[in-house]
Amino acid sequence: MKPEDATYPPLDVAKPVAPGVWIVDSGPLSVMGIPVPVRMTVIQLGNGGLLLHSPTRFAFELRKQLEQIGPILHLVAPNSAHWTFVKEWQDHVQGAPTWAVPGLRHRAKVRRAGVRIDHDLA
Repeated sequence: MKPEDATYPPLDVAKPVAPGVWIVDSGPLSVMGIPVPVRMTVIQLGNGGLLLHSPTRFAFELRKQLEQIGPILHLVAPNSAHWTFVKEWQDHVQGAPTWAVPGLRHRAKVRRAGVRIDHDLA
């Protein structure tokens, strides 16, 4: 399988799936040599702001598209596998707190990457 076969184009753009909900597909990650697709869910909150669940790779055009919908207010790393691109978003979206699965902040790989975790998910 070629890496591009593991994606769902168009990539790095928000695609509406329901009122106030979008998905963003991104280039695949390689897990033990197997290309695995990457998908983020974007949820518009009651105040108009956005929550990015399992952020994909950062792209300036994607940020611009999302900010036309609403300000990015929260970043969520929902489990120990879906944090890879959080730091990229933290670097470009100042002030958005990061929520993560309990214990993620203690993983050596996460600490080395410099990911800031502000709150644990309950």
